[in-house]
Amino acid sequence: MATIIKLLILAAYIILTSSLGFKGYTSIWEPTNGTCKVDSYLVLKSMKSDKFVNGKDTINLVWGRNFALYRTWVVEAGIGWFVFRNVKNGKGRKLMSIKGGCKKAKPGTKLILRYEDETQEDNKFVFNSDGTIQSLCGKELYLQVENGHIVLADIGEPSASKKDIRFLMEPL
Repeated sequence: MATIIKLLILAAYIILTSSLGFKGYTSIWEPTNGTCKVDSYLVLKSMKSDKFVNGKDTINLVWGRNFALYRTWVVEAGIGWFVFRNVKNGKGRKLMSIKGGCKKAKPGTKLILRYEDETQEDNKFVFNSDGTIQSLCGKELYLQVENGHIVLADIGEPSASKKDIRFLMEPL
C-alpha cells in the first residue's frame, strides 16, 4: 500500500511540474519528451499469485525476485498514464504492448514486448489505487493473469472480481 501511495504522490508531482513547464531534473524523475522516466528499476508482482511479471518473449509470470533483467522494468509516465519498458529486451526500448494494437484489443488478448520509440495507446496503462492496471484501449480492459500469461480482461467491477488482477510495483 505504501508503494501505491508513493507512486500516486509521484504522479501528482509529474502533473504539477508538467503544468508549470518544468525543464530541470530531480533525483526521482527525468522529464523527456512529455513523459517522465522513473530513475530506478522496479518489478511488477501479482498480489494473488505472488509471482513476478517477466518480459522475455511474451509477458508472463515467474517465481522469484532474483533481479533477472527480464523481470526488471522502467516506468515512464505521462499525464494520467504509464508505459512499462523492459530493461533487458532491446536495451530498454521494448515496451509492454497489446498484441495487435488497440483495434484488436479484447478480452483474452496477450501482452507482448514491442520496439517503440514513440508511445501509443496500445502501450499506455493506468495504475489504479486498488492495484489494477487498466489499458487505455478500453474502459473495461484490465490486465489479468491467465494461465501464466498477462492478458486483457473485461472484469466489470474490479472490486467484485475474484480473478488475478491486482499488481504491486516494487522498487529494486
